[in-house]
Amino acid sequence: MNSNQPESFDSMPAADLVAYRDQQARWIEEQQSVLNLANAALSGRFVDVATAQYAAKEKESGQLGFVHDGCAVKAGISKTVQWDGDALKAIASEMDWGLASHYFDISFKMSEKIYNALPPGELRDKVTAARTTKLGAMSLKIAATES
Repeated sequence: MNSNQPESFDSMPAADLVAYRDQQARWIEEQQSVLNLANAALSGRFVDVATAQYAAKEKESGQLGFVHDGCAVKAGISKTVQWDGDALKAIASEMDWGLASHYFDISFKMSEKIYNALPPGELRDKVTAARTTKLGAMSLKIAATES
């Protein structure tokens, strides 16, 4: 284990802290490679058993657990459903709005390119009132400079 952690990061010069961080990142990368190899070996041992468990339970997705070869295994297969939006829109257009909104998730959005191209006026004012902007967190990438 890599335990040569300094007593205080606050008192370290920034360049030394960057060097320390980079050294730790390299160590973690090496350890992650070993961990990935071990995980791949374990997955290889249990994938056929898990596949058989899914088949026995007539499941194609979801979570299941089993014990095999002295190990408790939790298996999971996620499921993503994609819908044909044009086909759903055609179906919904033949329905009453109340019924369509009961069965379908109906949403409206506008691209920023179109919003930015809207001329000043009533439509832009109405759309602006319906617009919320959320900013993401600031990201910083810090590296040592070449001396």
